Amino acid sequence: SSMNSAKQDQQLKQLLKGYRVMTASLKSNLESFGIEVTKRKKHWILKYHGFVFSCPTSSSDCRSGINLAQELIRARKHDVVYTYKSC
Repeated sequence: SSMNSAKQDQQLKQLLKGYRVMTASLKSNLESFGIEVTKRKKHWILKYHGFVFSCPTSSSDCRSGINLAQELIRARKHDVVYTYKSC
């Protein structure tokens, strides 16, 4: 239901808020949403609903976690597709 997905959106935002590093618990939490998380050298690759997102292994930008959450939510809704990249 849409209520469920709204709740999921909030949980995703909470999870990724202030993202700095990919911890084991964050990784398993993301995986519980059906997001495939893979490590690639200096980036984490997140696969979700056929879309691929790249996020840095460590982030200094406190907005990047929220931005990533919003991209993942968009992907689930098949809204607008952006490939998230951050330096």
